This record gives sequence, structure tokens and C-alpha cells, in this order.
Amino acid sequence: MTRHSYIDDGTIEAYVLGLMTPVEKNGFEQLVLQYPELQLALAHTQHKLEALAANEAVPPPTGAQEHLYEFIKGLPALRVDNREVPPFTDTKQTKQYITAEVSSTYIRVHKYWRLAFLVVFILSKIFLGFLIYYIIRFHEAKAEMKELQNHRQEQATTPVDNTLPK
Repeated sequence: MTRHSYIDDGTIEAYVLGLMTPVEKNGFEQLVLQYPELQLALAHTQHKLEALAANEAVPPPTGAQEHLYEFIKGLPALRVDNREVPPFTDTKQTKQYITAEVSSTYIRVHKYWRLAFLVVFILSKIFLGFLIYYIIRFHEAKAEMKELQNHRQEQATTPVDNTLPK
């Protein structure tokens, strides 16, 4: 097939409309890179199809945009006022959603979680105090045992005087 036959037989239109297979598309793109007249014909065809689509476009009915905006505002995730739930949603779940604007970088938690955190914090300090107290007691007991062992060894090495005092 010659490059002029691509222009005349509708191959360019098939490419523009996306009707080619991937193999045909790759081959045609290679030819477009090689031949400038194919590039011009491709640009001309794209422009013609865009103009045709713009001329033949059907405008939406009047009021469609407003109707669409009202429909979107009525969705449960975006509802701000107390309007009825649209009929396509589950009527058992009539939760009202409000928009929230965050202006702080701090994390906010529920008051019960604050209380739980405070209790855990205080308990950890109490247990830390007990830990320090029992570590000190352990070291004191260890030192006392060592002292008693040293005293016992001293008694074992000292000779016993079996004489009675007079």
C-alpha cells in the first residue's frame, strides 16, 4: 500500500476514530513519522472530525445543569439542611451530614479517650514508683546478704576459743 492510498481509503479516519488494531496502529504511526504528507492529512482529518462533532453537537436541555446541581446537593453525603432523604437511599439511615472545616493541626479525641489516657498515664507513674522502690529494696537486700556472707566467712576462718572465762 502506498502512502497516497492511506489518504484515500479511510485508514486515517480509522486511526483518528480508534478503530485500528494495535499492530495496524503502530505501523501507521511509523509511516506518519516518515512521511510529512501523511502528517498533514492526519491533522486535516482530525480538524474535520472535530469541526463535525462541534457542528453536530446537541446542547443539553435547558435547566439540566440546575437540575443536576440540585440532585447532587440532595445526596446524603453532601446534605447540609433538613431536607427529606431522596427516594433512592435507604430510609432507615437518615443521618445528617455536615461539612467540616479543619483549621487546627492538633488531633482531637473524644473525652472518654482522654480520660482513659489519663488513667493509663497515672497508673504507669504509680507502677514506675513501685518499680523504683522494689529495685532499691532488692539492692539493699542483696548488700545485706553479701554482708552476712562475709560475716559468716569471717567466723568460719577465726579459731574458736573453747576455754571458759574465769
